[in-house]
Amino acid sequence: VDYQGLPDAATAASDLDVNFAKSIGPDYWEKRKNVFDFRQDTSSFLNQGLMRTYVGAAPVTHKGAAVRVSPKSTDTRVIGTLSTRGEQPQAFPGILTRQHGQGRVVYLAGGFDAAYYLYAYPYQRLVLSSAIRWAAARPPAIEVQAPMCVHASTMRQVSPAGERLVVHLYSDLNTTAFHALPNDDVPLHEEVVPISDIRVRFGPDYRVGRIHLEPEGRDLEVTRTPSGSEVIVPRLDVHSMVVAELQ
Repeated sequence: VDYQGLPDAATAASDLDVNFAKSIGPDYWEKRKNVFDFRQDTSSFLNQGLMRTYVGAAPVTHKGAAVRVSPKSTDTRVIGTLSTRGEQPQAFPGILTRQHGQGRVVYLAGGFDAAYYLYAYPYQRLVLSSAIRWAAARPPAIEVQAPMCVHASTMRQVSPAGERLVVHLYSDLNTTAFHALPNDDVPLHEEVVPISDIRVRFGPDYRVGRIHLEPEGRDLEVTRTPSGSEVIVPRLDVHSMVVAELQ
C-alpha cells in the first residue's frame, strides 16, 4: 500500500444540554476523535461464524487510530473499509489482503489491536483471529476450544525417556466479578465455577500416543481424525495440564 496521510476524523462540537454540559470536562470532545464506521466485505474470509452474526453487512464502530492508504497492486483486495462520520463521510480501505506465490499478507489500516484492548468490541477480536488464520501457512499445530476465560499455553519437555507436549489450562473466571481484589497480592479463590468439555487438538504433524490429564492422573480418550488427535477435558476448575506423550 501507499501511505496517503491521516483521515480527518474530528467530531464537530455540537450543542449539548445545558445541565449535561456542566458535568463534562474539557477533554469531552477530544475523546470523540478517531471514531469511524467499519464495514466488511461479506464475500471475504472475515464473514464467517460469529462475525456473520455480530456484523454481517452492517457498519460497526471502530474507535481508534487509522491511516489512509491506497493499494499499490491490482491484485490487492480491499476486504474492509473505514468511513469518517459527519455530514460528508469519506470511505477508505481499512483491511487489505494480497497473495504472492504461497505467501499471504493482511494489512490493517485501522488499529484494531489497540482498539480491542481499550474498548473490546467483539468483532475486532474476530477480525484479528481470522486474519492470522488466513495468512498462516497451515492450521494451528495445537488448538484449544474453550470459553474465553480459559488461558492456554504449551511447552515441550525433552528427557531421556522421550518427549511430551504439555498444554496448561488456567481458568481466570472469578465468581466475585473481580470486585474487591487486592492489587498487589495474589487473589484468593473462595469458590470455583467448573468449566466442562474443553476440546484440545494436536495437529497431524505430531505422532501422539498416550494423553493424560495432570495432576488428576487421568487418561483421556484420544480421537484420531485427519486433522490430528483430539481429547476432551471433562472438567477444569482452576488449573490442569493436558500431557501428550510423543512417539
